[in-house]
Amino acid sequence: ELAATNPSAAIQAIEILPEAQAYIAPPAEYAVTTDKIERGVLDLIADYESNGSYIAVFPSSTQSNLTTLTLTELDADMLTRINNVGGSASGRYQIIRETLLDTSGPAVRQNLNFNTTVFNEATQDSLALWLLYNRGTVNQRLQNWIDGTATNRQFLFSIAGTWAAFPDPDTGFSRYGGVGNNQALITVDVALNHLENIRTGGTYVLRKDREEDDWGVG
Repeated sequence: ELAATNPSAAIQAIEILPEAQAYIAPPAEYAVTTDKIERGVLDLIADYESNGSYIAVFPSSTQSNLTTLTLTELDADMLTRINNVGGSASGRYQIIRETLLDTSGPAVRQNLNFNTTVFNEATQDSLALWLLYNRGTVNQRLQNWIDGTATNRQFLFSIAGTWAAFPDPDTGFSRYGGVGNNQALITVDVALNHLENIRTGGTYVLRKDREEDDWGVG
């Protein structure tokens, strides 16, 4: 089931950083990352947001031309889908129109040219990595977690503030519950187990490539 069946698939820009604050450019800026930890986190998030699909769109569907659209074309496409189906969540990390156009968001802050930048796999990864490095709870973001200054629980809390398919580790529920049909699609324990595995060098395997679903299995 695609997380895009409800607005939980949408990335929510919950924190506008001060203009004076330095933004972190993901090490793999504009390119599909080859870093194992970054890839593991991206795969974990995508697994519960879009079943890992770069062409996933709200609601519970795919759009074959999605990775060929420029960001300008994507914006127009998102607006059409908002009017037709009530949501704009797009791609592997279910980017919503609000995030795409946010002047403090990943596209604008990475100086992406909307007329020439294509919403392909590399761009989608770059947008999600920027969010992981720059959004969420201060001192609990991706770099803090990689460095070991943020715990798995703290990093999960940060992820849950951006992607609604992930639970607040203090409550077990999506922080966007009550907005549309939002709900956490993974348990706290399972998410923490996956994060520990990724941070210690393990490989995250998408659920579609496993023999079992891991809702509570691990």
